[in-house]
Amino acid sequence: MNLRKAKLSLLFVLIVSLALIVSAFQPKYAILIVYANPEPDSYGNCINQINIYQWNGTAYKLLTTETASNFELRVEDSKAIKIEVTVQLNSTLASSEQEAIDYTECTITIGTIVTEASMINTNCILQGDFYILTYEYEWNQAGYPQAGETYNVGIEYKAYY
Repeated sequence: MNLRKAKLSLLFVLIVSLALIVSAFQPKYAILIVYANPEPDSYGNCINQINIYQWNGTAYKLLTTETASNFELRVEDSKAIKIEVTVQLNSTLASSEQEAIDYTECTITIGTIVTEASMINTNCILQGDFYILTYEYEWNQAGYPQAGETYNVGIEYKAYY
């Protein structure tokens, strides 16, 4: 009987050890697939840059700066994400920075979790023939992004003139 208990104990220890080893190799990150249309309209209005940051415990750390329309990025799980988008609006369509802000909108969709949320305008400057507007969205929902998951992130820019 003692030999049987010893075998069962050894089997239990092996199963627990195997579970710990497997969990150590489980992904601790999520994938963001970001879609945006950077193609300018007939006035030259467009998204011209996307920055993605992740909270590192004390501050947001820049993970990538992209000008491409579609890209994929690996992020750590359960740490807040900040997405910053820079757009340009032709200066002939607005007579001031405030009008440029009033005439533009940036929205973001993250899978089925966030649907067409308005991004917050944080800056607007006139640079040459364009107003350069910066928008931000902070995704700090508890438990997201989840390890092993892939999130489609859509960013849309609209100009109302």
